[in-house]
Formats: sequence, C-alpha cells, structure tokens
Amino acid sequence: MAMSQNRYDELRTLGEAATREQQDFMKSLADRSREPNGSVTFLEDTGIHKPEAIELFRKLGELNCGKFLVGRRKQRTRFLWSGIGAIDVAKAYLGMDVEISQEDKEPAHDGEEAAITASNYRHRFLLRKGLTVDVTLPLDLTKEEASRFAEFIRAIPFS
Repeated sequence: MAMSQNRYDELRTLGEAATREQQDFMKSLADRSREPNGSVTFLEDTGIHKPEAIELFRKLGELNCGKFLVGRRKQRTRFLWSGIGAIDVAKAYLGMDVEISQEDKEPAHDGEEAAITASNYRHRFLLRKGLTVDVTLPLDLTKEEASRFAEFIRAIPFS
C-alpha cells in the first residue's frame, strides 16, 4: 500500500528527532524483507528502553501508522501496524525511498473500513506470492472464537 506524501514527511520529521535507540530499532525494521510477527510488534521485542519504546509507539499511533495497545489482563504491550506496514513506515521514518500515493487520501471502497477500529484489527496474511488475504477480527478474540474461525477455513471446499 502506498503512503501519502504528508505521512512520509511527518514520519521523516519524527525520525530526525528520534533517539539513537529508536532509529536503530526502525533501521532493523526497514532492513526486513517481510512484516514482523503478523503486523504486531511487542514492546520487549524492540530492544530499546521501555519509555523510549512507548514514546515511539505513541507517536506512530498519532500518525495513524497503527495502534498502540498497553498490555492488560495478561496481554503484552504491543503496536499493531496499519495497512501500510512496519517496513514502509520504518523506511519513511529513516528517509528511505517508499512508494508514495498520488493522492493524500485514497477514496474508500464501499464497505471498506480502517485497518484498526476501537475493537477490531484487520490482519493481513500472505497466502502465497502475490496474494494477500485480509480478515478483520476483534482485538479481544477468544481461543474458542479462533478455533471456530479455523474450522470455518478448514470447511471451505477445494477443487
């Protein structure tokens, strides 16, 4: 997904004011060839001090690059990346080349919602080269619901 010139500029400005640890973490993301952990980054996986990681995640959330979620009820503190993805966000943050959209805001398709809402997250899954599957699930998905969904997928007939 292409990013707008405005978002690119905002990320670049944020990157210029970042600490060395924050820049190093974003460089590690930019160097990847695929998205981390299904588009989720856990606080302890950043390798930077907790206050700096929280500050980075909050600022990225303010720029609509994803959603920062504080760990509660045995959930880990994490950042859920939006449709743009961690790699392109990190590249823009560091001033590297990324695909820029022609329009600052692309028109929404009927029925299309944002990647993240107050209670849902759209997961992207690379099924095979050139084919990504999107599925929107609640942030508080239970094991039972996940099992039911997995059974649904298994029940799809193949020819």
